[in-house]
Amino acid sequence: MTIGIVVLALLALGEPNDDQRQAVPSTLPASARAHLKSATLAPIAHVDNLPAAVRSALTTLFGSERLEMAEPGAAFQSTDAIMTPDLPVRRLITAGCARDLCLVHYERGGVAHTYQVALLALSPEKARLQWGGLTSGPIQGLAELKSLVVEGRVRGPVPNW
Repeated sequence: MTIGIVVLALLALGEPNDDQRQAVPSTLPASARAHLKSATLAPIAHVDNLPAAVRSALTTLFGSERLEMAEPGAAFQSTDAIMTPDLPVRRLITAGCARDLCLVHYERGGVAHTYQVALLALSPEKARLQWGGLTSGPIQGLAELKSLVVEGRVRGPVPNW
């Protein structure tokens, strides 16, 4: 009887509706592209150095209770063969932030190893995902990453954050 109630409750919850999902365009909007192009991004070398609002937004985006992202070059769960269960499934590659935006490039392990980019708009209180895309491999330099995004050579959408 208890199992039946739990199943019914889960069915009633269903998939998140459109209001619960954050709508992210598959193509970087022209206004965001122009803003990023003119922005001077300060490099961020460590996950803990990302602004608190960005860490919070990524935590929410990833659907976790805390930001689970390895430092650049550190071990992480790169495949779906779990050898060390406590390793994060994501690893920071490069990031850069300006006063009102942040560009984060990271890799995501698992069944499909992907290289992902998130562009977040910053306000004093919070960060909001503006756009996301995929690269064919790691982009080590922040200037190159920014250029690829501005030129439209990083394609969205991201199927699984």
